[in-house]
Amino acid sequence: MKPLVALAAAILLAAPSAANARNVAINLDGFCDLVAFEVETPVVVGVTDDSCEAGVFVGAIAKVKGMDREVVLASLAFKNRPGRPYVLQVDYPFKDGGVWSIFYTKDGNAVSPFATGVYKVWGPGAAPKPSGPRLTDVLKRR
Repeated sequence: MKPLVALAAAILLAAPSAANARNVAINLDGFCDLVAFEVETPVVVGVTDDSCEAGVFVGAIAKVKGMDREVVLASLAFKNRPGRPYVLQVDYPFKDGGVWSIFYTKDGNAVSPFATGVYKVWGPGAAPKPSGPRLTDVLKRR
């Protein structure tokens, strides 16, 4: 588990900075109907709808060694699989046809693929409107 935590910390420290917060919603190719992201570069927070087993997640925009593109990497927990860490990887910037993958680990060292696919970005006004305070504002207050 410690290597996974160290990896997440390294990603947060190495991620690019600046830009304004923005909201994006995507569909994970039948795996999850709605994944809503709030991006305040380099931090990314989000939530999934009830079509997924997941819930709230947090991550960062990063360039992964050996990849020629930026991705969102986020820690993800599934409601029906407690205690097993998952990582959500989504191509960034968000665009129709981008690739998403979910990986898991049983021991904190070896990472295995769980699911992968192509995502579609919800058009303006197509995704449900969020209500209440922005998630990044809530997290900053704690």
